Amino acid sequence: SSFFLLSYLKSVFGGGRAVPSKLHKYTKISKQSYIHPDRYAVFICVPLLDPDTDESTYPAKITTFAAREKRKNSFREYMAMDNQTPLPPEENPFYFTQLRQYETLPKVGENGREEACWAALDPKRSGSDFISMPICSPMSDGHYVVDWLYDEKPMKDQYSFIVNKIQQHHITRLYIERNTDEGIAPYLEELLYQRGITFCKIEDIYNTMQKEKRIFNAEADIKSQMVFPKFGMYAPSSQVGKALQCVYTYSYNKKNEHDDAPDSLALYSSKFLNTNKRQYGSIMSFCR
Repeated sequence: SSFFLLSYLKSVFGGGRAVPSKLHKYTKISKQSYIHPDRYAVFICVPLLDPDTDESTYPAKITTFAAREKRKNSFREYMAMDNQTPLPPEENPFYFTQLRQYETLPKVGENGREEACWAALDPKRSGSDFISMPICSPMSDGHYVVDWLYDEKPMKDQYSFIVNKIQQHHITRLYIERNTDEGIAPYLEELLYQRGITFCKIEDIYNTMQKEKRIFNAEADIKSQMVFPKFGMYAPSSQVGKALQCVYTYSYNKKNEHDDAPDSLALYSSKFLNTNKRQYGSIMSFCR
């Protein structure tokens, strides 16, 4: 299959260690020793749809509309043949067909929906990581994902966006993974205080469990208790679209280029879904 062929070539030439080239966004470079110990392998992967604009990269051959329809009608084939990132056969636990989805978000007052939302924040750590903050509206039949802050800009540039999301969605409970001695909760509290926002309760936690195990343990709760936007509702170039694609393509059996989105869902699950099993020691803080 295309998955096994491309996986073999990537493994031989160091594709799993390849990093994006600074010269062109469609190329990745990896040092490999298959041919020569001091040479580099260059992987050129031009997708049918540009990941940033969601426009056709070869409009003379196929229009943007036709390319989007191809992706919509056969996502697995599209990822393999047109995106050069084939999905492992039946190994994607959060593939969109395995998730609960909604087409229309219930209004406030319907289906037990209130104005307040909850969120979990997985901060950005290194240059290739994403900040990931799924924002959910708890309802009678599950936690509906209504928005997602998912971006790769440095963490220092993200604080205003976090505060904006808290204000926009009236987030009353925010759960943050703490990965430094100081944490970011106190700084966020100060920014919220400056805007006169006092309704958001922030709790930050140290993460002591291996990421893969944390996601695996949360899988059942995520599938049964969370409800996601219908596949195709958001453009793949949008923050929500990028986060969902990261969720759809996550695998336990291969190296994931990015796993921040499913990890943040596991963080949300550990606090708001799987309340009978505590995996973390927590530190509570409140906005003034």
